[in-house]
Amino acid sequence: MRRHHTQRRSRLVRPVALVAAAALALSLATAPAAAASPTAATVQARARLSVRPHTVHPGGDVLITGLIPTSGPQSCSAGDQAVPTSSAALFPPDGFGPAALRSSSGHFRIRYAVPSSTLPGTYLIGVRCGGGNVGVSATLRVF
Repeated sequence: MRRHHTQRRSRLVRPVALVAAAALALSLATAPAAAASPTAATVQARARLSVRPHTVHPGGDVLITGLIPTSGPQSCSAGDQAVPTSSAALFPPDGFGPAALRSSSGHFRIRYAVPSSTLPGTYLIGVRCGGGNVGVSATLRVF
């Protein structure tokens, strides 16, 4: 009789385990999307940098814009300025461009005249803030 009881228990355990697993899978599949995604308050802005136009003649003007958030991994304090960086050929004499104030949300905008002495080539522009590189870049082609 004991043997019969053990067999009966194992037969009951399998269906209960399968039902529990199916219920869990169903609840995960039908969970609302809002519960699975982070709220707007928890999403951190990412730093970004752009230059327009992408190509310019020496002596031409470009607009360097970007965002350096005030919190998160690619951020700096709200009062710190954004400083574009590249080679000394693009930002004479030391590779640092003009500093720009940032808005309360971290946005900045710099209108820059490429020096007429800048040799043709492709220049990678980065940005510093608070004494460190932010880790974003944009490309400018001088021709």
